[in-house]
Amino acid sequence: MFKVRDIERSVRQIIRDEEPTNYRWSREEVYRFVFDGICELNAIRPETRYVNRVLVTIDKPQQFSQLEQGGLSVQQQDALLDAIASFDILIAHKYKDAIVHFVCYRCFMIDSNDMQNMQLSQGHFTLFKEFANG
Repeated sequence: MFKVRDIERSVRQIIRDEEPTNYRWSREEVYRFVFDGICELNAIRPETRYVNRVLVTIDKPQQFSQLEQGGLSVQQQDALLDAIASFDILIAHKYKDAIVHFVCYRCFMIDSNDMQNMQLSQGHFTLFKEFANG
């Protein structure tokens, strides 16, 4: 088990987006990509939905819908994002790197019109599949 913030920390180191006052990819984007990665991992490896032989569903935290409603102060947004960051991901630790590379893939896909970012994106998607199947 690990937290969303653990994934974010690893991703930001890999994509070199570590300056909080000047993030290229917002916290909300990265957190959404984490949950997209979990869904993708569950599709590739259905057994990742089980913890100690118990089916676990990992839904996006309710804080995402509150963020989508808008009209929040910066402090309220930060509080919601902090709550998402502390969310426990109930997946075996050996799949953490798969999710990290999925998030990197999605970040670079945003700028995939740049050839280098497209190649980086494809490389991270390949790593995601390798870690998911490894």
